[in-house]
Amino acid sequence: MAGKHHILGKHPRVRRALAVAPFCVLMFAIVGVVILRGVPGADASGTALTAGGPSARVEAGGLVMTLHFSPGPYFLSELVAAEMTLTNNTHSTYVFQGVPHANDCDQAIGTLLSGGKAPNYTVPTQRYISCPFMSSTLNPGQTWTITQLMPLTASGSITLTAQVGFIVSATAADGSHYQTASEGPFANHWPTLHLSVSPQIPAGYTIALHQQPDHRVRIIAPSAARLYWLYDVRCNANPGFAEQPSPTWLPITDVTLSEPACPGDHEVWAYSVGAPGYAISSGTYASNA
Repeated sequence: MAGKHHILGKHPRVRRALAVAPFCVLMFAIVGVVILRGVPGADASGTALTAGGPSARVEAGGLVMTLHFSPGPYFLSELVAAEMTLTNNTHSTYVFQGVPHANDCDQAIGTLLSGGKAPNYTVPTQRYISCPFMSSTLNPGQTWTITQLMPLTASGSITLTAQVGFIVSATAADGSHYQTASEGPFANHWPTLHLSVSPQIPAGYTIALHQQPDHRVRIIAPSAARLYWLYDVRCNANPGFAEQPSPTWLPITDVTLSEPACPGDHEVWAYSVGAPGYAISSGTYASNA
């Protein structure tokens, strides 16, 4: 739907406890790899994942934010990478919602997707993650760098905006003090990119998944693909059911995936496999035992 906003990498079933409510007027629930969490260790390779792609840079009040994005072509269901930085060139200390590394719960810097049109895409691997409220301090002279993996979820003309959520102190009418969220000096002035996303997957940009009889999945992908996967496994437990989701997009070191353990029976294993620049492929493996 045109005008629809998505926080890339952040999963719709993520739940968080907000310590700043009810006075919070603007809270950024940034994910991931999206929701998602991003990729452990990806911060060191973010430049490689986004080399040759578009970028944007904004300086406001002595703070500098940058957004570097994967090179095209861009198409629906593609897994892409965004490298985001925030530098404090002031003599002041700032507090932000979230932590300065990629994660599905409370990522300090995230990329917002807006605009686009149908057809749309949602990663089929649904996960439920309960997240506490977290905050982090950016000291003078310090730089945060976060690399986030995320799917392209809308086709047509889209806008990508890197954002952070400042936490500031305020005083209520009765004289009491509280903390609230703010856009800070970047209000209406974030690093922004405009891209065109094709609804069609180009030839040669797909990943094939083949289920094996031994609760494993074999991956067939181009040799250049740098593979990551997302999973959720549920099973009947006593009482109720158990769920073991992956915390984020995880790097794949083998061409065969094994079903994660779940403390119960009748397991349902959902999985998605992607690589930056390639379409995400997903499947479900159900066990009756």
